[in-house]
Amino acid sequence: GTCEGALLRGKTSALGALGDDMHASDGYYFRDDVGRLHGPLTRFQYEAWTLRGEIRPGTRVWRQQAGNTYKIALRRRLRWTKLASPRAVGTCAEWLMVSEPPPSGLT
Repeated sequence: GTCEGALLRGKTSALGALGDDMHASDGYYFRDDVGRLHGPLTRFQYEAWTLRGEIRPGTRVWRQQAGNTYKIALRRRLRWTKLASPRAVGTCAEWLMVSEPPPSGLT
């Protein structure tokens, strides 16, 4: 999926900074279906949660960076260019060549 961020104007971090280091709480945050807060996550951790399906369109997700808070809007779409890429077509052709025809007695 793709992510689009929009600055929430006039808002500072509701989570606050940890200690005196303003950047200690930088990262991605989200609330799961139960309402439990997860974060701060690195970009790698955020992508992993997204790939596992824990973060879906409709999940409340935001990013904090240097005291600014950004809302993340998620949406999914099918990328036709990837579906018909040379790699995908080659993989399908390989599957067809490797697959065995049904036994002649069943047809």
